[in-house]
Amino acid sequence: MATDKLKIFVERMKKVGVEITLAGNYPWIYIDIINGQRVIETFQANHGFTIAFLPIRLDDNEIKFTDIKEIFKLIRKYLNTITGYKLVRKMKDGSLSPLFINKTSRFPVGVWLEAKSYPTKGFAVRKGFHCTLKPIAPHLSTNNRVWVEVELQDYEHYDRPESQGETWVLAQKMKVIREI
Repeated sequence: MATDKLKIFVERMKKVGVEITLAGNYPWIYIDIINGQRVIETFQANHGFTIAFLPIRLDDNEIKFTDIKEIFKLIRKYLNTITGYKLVRKMKDGSLSPLFINKTSRFPVGVWLEAKSYPTKGFAVRKGFHCTLKPIAPHLSTNNRVWVEVELQDYEHYDRPESQGETWVLAQKMKVIREI
């Protein structure tokens, strides 16, 4: 059957710890979710990352994978996740909010967030979620603030002095795991 190759691919990925959910819009087959994270990239389609095409002709029984290099490049990107920590404001209603930039927004727990740029007077423009590798930032007050454990993707490290928490991480994707 035409979909056997896809089932084998998904099962083999599962054996190495990669959970993949596929979606389709005939003849396109998309990678929809990788390890619980919705795929936002598009490839060879307007509406998703195309992993394969279903046969169009009745006499054709062969699924055609798009580009295996691009597929694994995408999978590696979604597996490149580290744990970090972020100091946030804890609001009276219990919600979590950024310290300085875009202060009216909230960080829901368990939801992947995409970084956006919010130029703010008095601050350098650095698009991304500013986090640390340890829940330490001696230069910042912890009054009405709490540390949260976060998962980070698509990130860069910046070495900072010990007085500023040592290594900073600037991430383009962040998910709050829990308050610590």
